[in-house]
Amino acid sequence: MYHRGLLLNSQQDRWLPSVSMWLVSLISYIDRNTIAILAPVILRETHLSAEQYGFIVSCFSVAYMIGNPVWGIILDRWGVRRGMTAAVGIWSLASSRERVSI
Repeated sequence: MYHRGLLLNSQQDRWLPSVSMWLVSLISYIDRNTIAILAPVILRETHLSAEQYGFIVSCFSVAYMIGNPVWGIILDRWGVRRGMTAAVGIWSLASSRERVSI
């Protein structure tokens, strides 16, 4: 079977995009929840108050809320393959830059 420039040889090849999207979503979910798990350590080591920490988490949530529709529009225009490749690339770059700044 031939679809949009891809030669799909088997039933397994048809599931590859779905599995890839699921893995990316899972990693994103784990990454977002890591902050909640590490809250006691973050508060202790940074000497933040609960109010300051709540503000930071709220800002992250608002940015995530704004970003979802924006990425939805991008995915509609670019297509899932290019949009998700860009999203994973940007997220990886941001994560690597954060690691260098520590």
